[in-house]
Amino acid sequence: MVEAYGDYLDANAPGIDLTMFKDVLHDALDGNALYEIEQAAQQLREDDADLAYYTRHNRYPASE
Repeated sequence: MVEAYGDYLDANAPGIDLTMFKDVLHDALDGNALYEIEQAAQQLREDDADLAYYTRHNRYPASE
C-alpha cells in the first residue's frame, strides 16, 4: 500500500527518492521484533541479577 503511494508520487512529482516507500511494513515489523527481543533480553538480565542478589543476601542457617 505504501509503495503504491510512492508510485503515485513518482507519477505526479518525479525525482522523489522512492526507496523510502519500499518495504515499509516489513522494516517496521522487523524493527519492532528487534525491539521486543531486546526488551525481553534486558528483563531476563535484570531478573537474573535480582535472583543473584536475593540469593546472596537471604541465606538462612541450616537449623531453621
